[in-house]
Amino acid sequence: MQLMSIFKPLPLQQIKQMYKVCLKDSPNMGSITENGTQIKAIVAEFMSSTGLSFPLLTRNNSFQWSNSIQNAKILGYLSGRYGVDTLISQYVDTNWRDPQGIQPYLLYLDQPVLSYSWTYYIGQTWNLTKPSLTRRVFNTFMNYNAISNVKIDTGLLNGTVEKIVEFEYLLANQYSTDAKTRWQSSRSYNLITLRDFNYNFTSIDINTYMQNIAVKVVDGNVTNRILDQNYQISIFEPYRLQQINAALKSGFNGAIDAPNFSNYIFYRLLDANSFLFPSQYRIKADEFLDLYKLKRPIRGPPKFEKNLRPKISKFARDVAEDIQLGCVGDTIDNFQYANARIFIDIIYPTEADRIRIKTSVENVAENILVGMQSMIDQLSWMSRKSKLSAYSKITNLVRNIAYPEWITDNGNLTRYYRNIDKHFLNTTNYLEIMNMMNIFNVQLSFDLLRRHNGTDRREWNGPPGIVNAWYQPELNSITFPAGILQQPFFDPDWPASMNYGSLGMISGHELTHGFDSSGTQWDGFGELLSWLDPDSQLHFNNMTECVIEEYDNFCPLSANYSPRCINGQQTVGENVADNGGIHASFLAYRNVINFNGPDPVLPGDFVSIYNHDQLFFLSFGQVLCEAPPNSNQEYQQILVDPHSPSKYRVFGTIQNFPAFRTAFNCPLGSPSAPVKHCNVWITDVNITKQAPSSNILNIPESPGLTADKVNLYTKYSQAEAFFKAALNLSADPCNDFYNYACGSYNKRLSFYIYRDKNYEKMAKQLEMMSQPGYNSDMMQSDAIIKTLTFYKKCKVFTNLMNSDKTIPEEIKNGSAVKNVLDEFRGVTNYTFNLCSTASQNTNTDSVTLANALAFLSVKYGTDTLITPFVDVNAERDPQFAANFTLYLDQNTVTYSKPYYLPGAWEAFTKNALITNAMHLVSSYAASIEITCPPAKLQQNIKAIIEFEHILATNFSTDETTRRNFTRWINPMTVGDIKNFATFVDWPTYVNQLSSLTNANFANAATINDYKILISEPSMLADLNNFIPHAGIDLVVKYLYFRLLLSQITIFQCILKRAIKLVKKQ
Repeated sequence: MQLMSIFKPLPLQQIKQMYKVCLKDSPNMGSITENGTQIKAIVAEFMSSTGLSFPLLTRNNSFQWSNSIQNAKILGYLSGRYGVDTLISQYVDTNWRDPQGIQPYLLYLDQPVLSYSWTYYIGQTWNLTKPSLTRRVFNTFMNYNAISNVKIDTGLLNGTVEKIVEFEYLLANQYSTDAKTRWQSSRSYNLITLRDFNYNFTSIDINTYMQNIAVKVVDGNVTNRILDQNYQISIFEPYRLQQINAALKSGFNGAIDAPNFSNYIFYRLLDANSFLFPSQYRIKADEFLDLYKLKRPIRGPPKFEKNLRPKISKFARDVAEDIQLGCVGDTIDNFQYANARIFIDIIYPTEADRIRIKTSVENVAENILVGMQSMIDQLSWMSRKSKLSAYSKITNLVRNIAYPEWITDNGNLTRYYRNIDKHFLNTTNYLEIMNMMNIFNVQLSFDLLRRHNGTDRREWNGPPGIVNAWYQPELNSITFPAGILQQPFFDPDWPASMNYGSLGMISGHELTHGFDSSGTQWDGFGELLSWLDPDSQLHFNNMTECVIEEYDNFCPLSANYSPRCINGQQTVGENVADNGGIHASFLAYRNVINFNGPDPVLPGDFVSIYNHDQLFFLSFGQVLCEAPPNSNQEYQQILVDPHSPSKYRVFGTIQNFPAFRTAFNCPLGSPSAPVKHCNVWITDVNITKQAPSSNILNIPESPGLTADKVNLYTKYSQAEAFFKAALNLSADPCNDFYNYACGSYNKRLSFYIYRDKNYEKMAKQLEMMSQPGYNSDMMQSDAIIKTLTFYKKCKVFTNLMNSDKTIPEEIKNGSAVKNVLDEFRGVTNYTFNLCSTASQNTNTDSVTLANALAFLSVKYGTDTLITPFVDVNAERDPQFAANFTLYLDQNTVTYSKPYYLPGAWEAFTKNALITNAMHLVSSYAASIEITCPPAKLQQNIKAIIEFEHILATNFSTDETTRRNFTRWINPMTVGDIKNFATFVDWPTYVNQLSSLTNANFANAATINDYKILISEPSMLADLNNFIPHAGIDLVVKYLYFRLLLSQITIFQCILKRAIKLVKKQ
């Protein structure tokens, strides 16, 4: 297929327009946000829409703990409008127990989402998190007050910051379930109608929440459906939701007052929108805190994932190439399929190229599946019945390769993007374009709730242009995007040893996730159905315990660090996937060469000495090569990363695999071949059977390759170059294989390097398409046009952010953020109270709080006390009208819950939160020229931070517990929730979620009968008891804080000194 023949679909015109505006605005972002108008407008809009005041800024408080409507409006609007989940989180996912039923997708409500990953708040990690989080909160508030031209008392600000930081710690440690528990999915499928929800969780009006999380949804059929009182959602953590429900009545048992709770809400709002802060007040990245970013997919729960964007500062670039790469990244995030249409035409220009890559990768995947099945065949500890279920997972696995076929059809592509704002192509402001795309993506998510004909198991749920691969247990599908199907991961002309050692290992890793602690809870069709019988489960647990113990004993750090060793429990899922994956891949590789015969050895004296078994393991090692991290980087990783450091991923895997010992002729008992090791998904047998030769490197005779075979010689020579750049032949592979395979490598992880190369290819193509007079058939696609529009406007926006041009007045004077806060105030009647210690918000009406929480969740994506989301009806409960349902989960706070746990909280998060919150609020106050006494602001910030800490620790189930997904499955009606939580008026909350998202998934007249799932009812009940003690004024402060935080991007445009947060990785 020729490039020029496919470039006219409207989506390609859209992506062209986006790219052009991006290039225009990116270098000038400083001018765009100079006066803080955008961020102030967001705060004002949030205030107006939710009625929540910003106590730190306005010295008054409109939040009342017992107002379920306001609770729902705040949490829902922050989540739906700004994508910020707080006390509860919400998402749409497949109906876990009935994906092929009449409600194939559900809205799931989950426990709190914090500013950072939950692990940041747990144990000694908190010692690192607390000071950094305190600084961030302080600086965020301080900067926002400055933008708003409001003076703030430092003591008040410090107090507020401290409360907010402590509040997030509380949410993580007392209102969040641990990750290990949450692995058990069946516990987390809890259907409930909207009517029952309001009956059981009276502190959050589910109608209001639903209206507000759906605030961006324009399809009335969707909103009507999800507001029906009989509509079912699923609650991931019912206990946690019960805690939140109780806490919203008791003020979190006095842990945070209403004003500081409001301040917390505004902090989260400002933090989520910090890129809109003027350049001199912009929040700087922090090396530790921003290592992970919260990502909200179209379907599935929001997750804190490692920041994989290019190592460039989006709003601090003036180099044209950097701007192009940043805008390409935005097109991938927002136009994932239109972007893919452009990308695949670059790398697969002909139909033959496309057929070849798909066929080649399909063969690799098929062989990996055969290898995995042979491993299961020989397991002595698994029963025949369980094996049959395992075979079903393999047989029915969906394989998504390179790209979805439908994107090559202009009509399909245009239909997919048909609901993007009709003014998109004529919009020249990049901030407006991003808002249009946010609305569109929310609509895509909630549109799933209308479906009646089962889930689409071929759904990708990720962009084809990225360097990654993933397994989706709820669909039983594995996806290999085009972005990773290139050197150094794969080449159809490379020897089988290299392809199976790299991409094959990645494939085996992802497939093994289908058989890990989470994957064994799902059957071959993506239904939540545990298939291991008790005896097999016992042996499975013994296998994983062995891996946990093994990795617990890897200690990369000196005694000066605590902890200094890898957390085996935290990393067990990825470690088991590595170990099982290499077994399956090696078996597949050996089957291929046994059938096809050996490939030629690589050319050149340097690597021709290696046989293909050795090249298999060297290729595996090279996938994980990276420049040696310093001790602090490694410390951060072992605290929060679910992956072990690269060196130990390699070492832990090869020492459990006798085939490595055979390949390199390592003596039994050497570090790489210990006598005692773990057998992961194999019985204790040596599956290689190959006897070592007398040669010290165990090198058999192999066919050679001559230069006259031009294409193959070229490809093999390219492979040789990768090895030459990394191998350290002075190391002993039997003692330190990672150093042997990677000792000469001094670059970033190859996933990052080749991601950037993909970005460069995309940027080159988008630039060509942006030239005047460019014309081709692809430009007929509306989706492509919109994607290009997005890219161009991103460039313009980024340029403007960093130029000396005049900043629009609405940013400079803070009105952009103020409008957001005013909107929230208009919705809730809550007074902005972050700059006052007086209890300005006394309305404890649960309806108002429901409106506030729903408003925050939907309009600004800021979930706070409750986290709503849509996900699959995992148990296929026939009570639900469709396979998707609404879940109401425990609170979502500013950062991930681990930041609030002991250790990280005191050492890192608390002080960082307070400091940054102070900066944020003071900057906002200054920009709109209101007085914000520092002492009062600090007092409020401390209260908010403490409130959030309490949410995170006292009213959040830990992640370990939450991994038991069956806990999430607590079905009830909206009316049922008031039985254990009354701080929110649940009918109002859900109705607001339904209407604000424009999904209309629930009927207001029958909202009490609407079925939903409560993920953590106990947490909601506990929170219900806590909210009255905290006081509505603190809650309002917290909500205003979170809303203000969601507008932080506008502040960044004005400030020339930025709050130091996290260096992007």
